[in-house]
Parts: sequence; C-alpha cells; structure tokens
Amino acid sequence: VEQIADVTWEPTSLFDCSDCPTQSIALFNTTPITLSIIDENGCTGSTTLNVEVSLAELPNAITLNDDGFNDTFIVPILEAEPDAHPDNEIVIFNRWGDVVHRASPYRNDWDGTSNGQRLPEGTYYYVLRLDVSEGQGIKGKITILR
Repeated sequence: VEQIADVTWEPTSLFDCSDCPTQSIALFNTTPITLSIIDENGCTGSTTLNVEVSLAELPNAITLNDDGFNDTFIVPILEAEPDAHPDNEIVIFNRWGDVVHRASPYRNDWDGTSNGQRLPEGTYYYVLRLDVSEGQGIKGKITILR
C-alpha cells in the first residue's frame, strides 16, 4: 500500500490548511474543487469536482394578515442552521431604492415594517449576504400581501 506524501486542495483561498488530508469548508456558490496528491514514490494524481450548492428557494411573498402563517420573511438556510452564518446581513429596499430594513445578523424576523411602521403592499427587493466578508450576495424580491 502506497503512502500519500503530499496533498494539495485548490483553490487554496477556500481552505485554512490547503495541504491537510481532510477538509471542512462552507460554500455559498457552485465551486470547482481540485485535490492533487503525490505518493511516497513520487507518483501524482489529481481530480476536480464541481461542487454544486443550492441554498433552497427563498420565499417571494409574505402575507401580513395576522393569521400566524407566513408573517415574516424566512430564509430557510438561516432557519435550518441559525448558528452556521453568524456574519450574515440582509438589506431590504423599496421600489425607489430606499432602505426600508437592514439587519446584521438577520434573524428571520422581518415582518414587513420599517421603523415600526407597516409598509404598504407591494414588491420589495433584498440583498442577503450569508457571510458579509465574502461580499457576495443573494438578490431577490419579496412581495408584501395583506
């Protein structure tokens, strides 16, 4: 049985330790990952795997009719793993680009209000960043219905 002498994971910027034999990383976008190895005899091998990431569908409406259902904007990944993305942020805009809500971290608690006032029915736009330091955001729209 050959022994592995060297391991390299790429892109190295994703890994705290790019030459460790096992890895655990968080991905927010579909990403190609390459593993290269060299055994004790100098033989090399590598493989690339395109890791597909799906954050699940985000809701596109909230119904603010006080029936206890769908009364807040819920981001499924933040609900399923509330501590997995502590550096998240959401910014919600009206159709004129004015910020009506901002939360960092977002706790799945936006109820269609801005500064304590109920917003009118309509379509609003959001940018959700699961990790603010990554800079990449998920953009979408959410409609308030009553």
